Amino acid sequence: MEGRWSVLTVTTIGIFMASLDASLLVVGLPVVINELGADLATGSWLITIYRLAITILLVPIGRLGDMYGRVRLYSIGYFIFALSSLLCALSSDIYQLLIFRSIQGVGGALMFVNSMAIVTDAFAGRGLGLGIGINQIAINAGTVIGYTLSGVVISLYGWRALFLINIPIGVFGGFWARLRLKETNPSLRVERFDFTGAIIFSTSLILLMLGLTSGAITSSIPLSLIITSLILLTLFIIVEKNIVYPMLDFKLFKIRTFTAGNISNLLNGLSFASLAFLISVYLEIVAGFSPIQAGLSLIPLELTLILIGPVSGWLSDKIGA
Repeated sequence: MEGRWSVLTVTTIGIFMASLDASLLVVGLPVVINELGADLATGSWLITIYRLAITILLVPIGRLGDMYGRVRLYSIGYFIFALSSLLCALSSDIYQLLIFRSIQGVGGALMFVNSMAIVTDAFAGRGLGLGIGINQIAINAGTVIGYTLSGVVISLYGWRALFLINIPIGVFGGFWARLRLKETNPSLRVERFDFTGAIIFSTSLILLMLGLTSGAITSSIPLSLIITSLILLTLFIIVEKNIVYPMLDFKLFKIRTFTAGNISNLLNGLSFASLAFLISVYLEIVAGFSPIQAGLSLIPLELTLILIGPVSGWLSDKIGA
């Protein structure tokens, strides 16, 4: 593979863009739903569906990357992201925008999963913590900068401009990735893709999300969705433990640092995403802030995350994760 810093640059741009779009609509959501004539419950799915698409595809795409090449899928992710961004900008109603946001999530998933794997290959053995730390900065920076940037862009150019800025970056990044990145791991095409596991896993997460967002958890429909989701998740674990080529090797969870890291990321994501969403909605709808004022109010949070990222990566190289 080309020089590791060149690799880090290419992957960082993609992961930054995908993270940016995870939060771009949070501050601008009241403006979008007002223009498209939607209610807050439906409009909030513009944020949820993007992240849901990424979440349900993380494990399947990771497996496909092992089988067909991480660089190839990463480059495709750029192009899908650019095209779906154009379609989002051209949407005429909330349901079109929801469909195109889900497609955008597919592109984001292709970049999220393969970016980290490509960086790990490039920095294997030396400076891995620093490389991952910088990559993590892009994720955090993209997410938190999106809050402020969206307020500025919407105030000046309207919400459709939030998606238009992705197009030149996505097209350029896709071609750059194809030119600068090379596959380093042998293809595993001889192995079979676990379609059964992928379908069960995805369905479980979709039902769980629907159950958590469709009303009071104690109501019959949300409760049924959540219970069905947990049953499917249990079935997924059973299937994965009894298949020759599992999509997810549960033996990994016997590694304490791996398990602890994933639990930590889960809790961090839950707390951060919910906090930022509620603060933004409160500031704009209740306190009467403009989008740009709401975005600027989140700057302290942004700076903290951006500054801590490289420090934590450096420390992990020195004293261990």
